[in-house]
Amino acid sequence: HHPIFKNLCNAGGCVTNELGSSLILQSSFDGTSIKALSCSAPVILPTIHALGSADVNGDRRSGRRTLPIVAPEGSRIYVLCALLLFYVALASFWSLRPFPTALFISMGSWV
Repeated sequence: HHPIFKNLCNAGGCVTNELGSSLILQSSFDGTSIKALSCSAPVILPTIHALGSADVNGDRRSGRRTLPIVAPEGSRIYVLCALLLFYVALASFWSLRPFPTALFISMGSWV
């Protein structure tokens, strides 16, 4: 059981959910829809394990070696840095101007 499979399944599930929601709202995809869907998986894939922080005790009892168990402080720093990197990359990808970029990154960092 390699931990990447859980991340891949979660990212695939989230993108599939977004795809279904998008198809309900509109019958066809335009370039913006495809770009938005293609941005979701790269953000979810390396950060989904952050949801495991809430169940550290259960993971320990079951013998799992999640990032919050192996490196409690390091996992927090990793998630913060990974998300900041993705915010900057997405702002660049969507060609946001400076003020929206600063707002986007600051709101994401606050969460």
